[in-house]
Amino acid sequence: MRILIVDDADESCDLTEAVLLSAGYTDVRIAHSARDALKAMDIASGTETGEAEVDVVLLDIVMPEIDGIEACARMRSDPRYADTPIIMVTSVDDVDSLANAFVAGASDYITKPIKRVELLARVRAALKLKAELDRRHQRENELLGLVWTRGAHRGSQWIDDATGLLVGEVGEAYLMAADDSAAGATGAVVVLAIDRLEAYRSVQGDDAARTILSRVARAVQRLSANVGVIATAYRHGMIMLVGPELSAELARELGERLCKTVATLEMANSESIAADHVTDERCGCNGAGQGFARAHESSEQCDLNRPERAGGRRKSDGRVGLVTLGGLRFSAGVGRLVTAKTSGIGRQFGCLLGVAMLAMPGEALAGAWTLDAGSWQIMSIGQFSTANRIFDADRNVQSAPRFNKYELTTTIEYGVTSWLTAVLAPQLQQIEVSSPINAQRAGLGYTDVGGRVRLYDGGSSVFSLQSTVRIQGTSDYINPAAIGYTDTQFEVRALWGQTFMIGASPAFVDFQAAQRFRTRGAPDEFRADFTFGIRPNQPSPWMFLFQSFNTISEGAGSWGYPSYDYFKFQLSAVYQLTPNIWLQAGGFTAYTGRNALQENGAIVGAWFRF
Repeated sequence: MRILIVDDADESCDLTEAVLLSAGYTDVRIAHSARDALKAMDIASGTETGEAEVDVVLLDIVMPEIDGIEACARMRSDPRYADTPIIMVTSVDDVDSLANAFVAGASDYITKPIKRVELLARVRAALKLKAELDRRHQRENELLGLVWTRGAHRGSQWIDDATGLLVGEVGEAYLMAADDSAAGATGAVVVLAIDRLEAYRSVQGDDAARTILSRVARAVQRLSANVGVIATAYRHGMIMLVGPELSAELARELGERLCKTVATLEMANSESIAADHVTDERCGCNGAGQGFARAHESSEQCDLNRPERAGGRRKSDGRVGLVTLGGLRFSAGVGRLVTAKTSGIGRQFGCLLGVAMLAMPGEALAGAWTLDAGSWQIMSIGQFSTANRIFDADRNVQSAPRFNKYELTTTIEYGVTSWLTAVLAPQLQQIEVSSPINAQRAGLGYTDVGGRVRLYDGGSSVFSLQSTVRIQGTSDYINPAAIGYTDTQFEVRALWGQTFMIGASPAFVDFQAAQRFRTRGAPDEFRADFTFGIRPNQPSPWMFLFQSFNTISEGAGSWGYPSYDYFKFQLSAVYQLTPNIWLQAGGFTAYTGRNALQENGAIVGAWFRF
């Protein structure tokens, strides 16, 4: 990506350039005046041609001759830079100038002196926005090219042969045209996708899948005939209804009638999870009162070219309801589909489910020590956690749908040798999410398989490395209660333990640092855990554990996963029932975080050694 720094101060330019280069941005350019910047961007000559010369501009406000505000306005006047992110660089007390800069078209700002974390965060966000806008423009050009190409051929190419409806690209092209010519018009979009059609196709064959699509299409045509909608179909089987002058309420009613009608067709679908017959999913996007621009933008957020992400997340009967997010109406729980441009609890909670369900307090219990050869240790820990609040991107607390998790993790360890311990940790869980998500899941969580190697033993201190593969318990990534549990994970963990005495009380500390590699869209994570344990007044049977579990994502993931972090504190008491059996009880809380649930809970457990 091409980044242009515009600042008349050499020291500021050098510092900004060094930060960007150290972060891996190799194409960094410098202009020491606004005039030089306009020339570098091919704006000053008055004969602007070709493509944009830069992708992001860092523009100082206070400069001689032409200041940053005037330069920003000139850049925005060039159509090539209408969407280019322009980040203003200003002093803390330059509020009035900053307001004028936003009027001139600035995208964002940072303050002097430059802070590395803030600069890189703003630049990453700007580049992400630029990539999204470029993707949208590319898609619009593809649609225009498609319409131009097909317009020169016979009309049958506009018809989807499986459903008899117009091809989906026609609906998108219509939305684009309506967006440009009918600002302020009322309109709505309803998108339908057959539940698990691709799974059905792979088992039953293409002809059987086409039969289902044909019957659903006929039902759509019958129901929408008197409503005045444009019915279109995509090659992967999704159906989009574009409704000029269609209100939000009528769109809701139409979607609900379609869902009910498809269910009453009672077409057998052995691959359906919601029922034993064909059901469908719906994503409703409404642009009423704001022109088709909002409806078109919303249909793009539904990602019409990816069938597995096009429908809303279903309730138990395979249907979804509509909720309002950021002024638009979407199917409840659409979550990952609309994170780019909507706001509120629906945007945050859909993505944060996966964040909240990733870690169970108690991971550090096994510690850095290895077992004696031939010995066993089994730790069975039950956990209940709940949350109805989230930490947002600014670490502020907001309300959220109720989330409950019941989990049982049994960690089985065996001493292969005195320096090598094998680890197996299966997990059972039940997860419930209240309205408007309305989802639940019960079954296997992750199963950890791996081993711990002791590399150093100094008597009172020990250092080990542990490597595990985490095998997911489900592949149902459509179910919001399964988010965060559908990806295979790999973890490498360094562990250091130290024993010592505090008066007459034996104590220990255990530090752990881990790198977790994730798949299926979730970002990789760095984890740092700490445990302090003390057994007061030995030979007392009681031991008390003070533990901290900390997770920081390494940037954002795909599929709507935001960057996140969360920090949990756990306090528990352990009672030695016999020489080989211990009982544990305690509680934990997520005391701070970012884009994460404010989770609280309790644990009970039993340890066995033999």
